[in-house]
Amino acid sequence: KPTTMETPKVYISFDYEKNSNGQTQFVDLLKQSNIDVIIDGFTSKPAYPDNQWQNVISDKINYCNMLIVLVSKTTTQQKWVQKEVNAAVSQAVPVFGVYVGGADSTTALPLNLPRERVVNLNATDIASYIKKAMTEGKNEMVSDKTIATQASGHGADL
Repeated sequence: KPTTMETPKVYISFDYEKNSNGQTQFVDLLKQSNIDVIIDGFTSKPAYPDNQWQNVISDKINYCNMLIVLVSKTTTQQKWVQKEVNAAVSQAVPVFGVYVGGADSTTALPLNLPRERVVNLNATDIASYIKKAMTEGKNEMVSDKTIATQASGHGADL
């Protein structure tokens, strides 16, 4: 039987203090465009001391298939965005960015988010990046394992 692709679990990293409207726009665009994702976490005010919060975030990000940074003009001033990007990179969680709130190719980016991995707030570009991210990093290893399991006959319905 054909394997259906799992619904991507996404962590949204953004400047929650200054750019909640950018997040709303992004989420609305996903809904309107029927881009099938589960938003499993996003940047929020720390609920614990910083070091504990860092662990909570790392676990959440590790559970996701990708981290999407909403790049606004203030993104690099929000320390949690950088911490989240670093947590994703260290756990092989693919990262890409989307320009929101008037940001563009001249806007400063967090470290570990290359300019060529940032797209405009455009459903087609976002959908194709989500698809691409599902084949990268830790997602690539998961899809390889599934194929190997099927090929060897283990895990088949007996």
